[in-house]
Amino acid sequence: PFCCNDAWDEICVGQAFTSCTACTGDLDGNGVVDGGDQGLLFAAWGDCSDDTCNADLNGDGKVDGKDFGILMANWGGC
Repeated sequence: PFCCNDAWDEICVGQAFTSCTACTGDLDGNGVVDGGDQGLLFAAWGDCSDDTCNADLNGDGKVDGKDFGILMANWGGC
């Protein structure tokens, strides 16, 4: 998800294709940020050093309160 906020280059496009969601915080891809996404975020809580951690919404290598804040800021329909 970190690449979603940066300039696009070949590496970033590849990462974004596999890790960025259409709607920030919609971790289960159902078109809405809701309790299901909140559950997925809490299940992934803590260090997240691999590229497949979609719950790391700000790309800082961990799922924490900052990511929860992003999820809550996007709560509702996409």
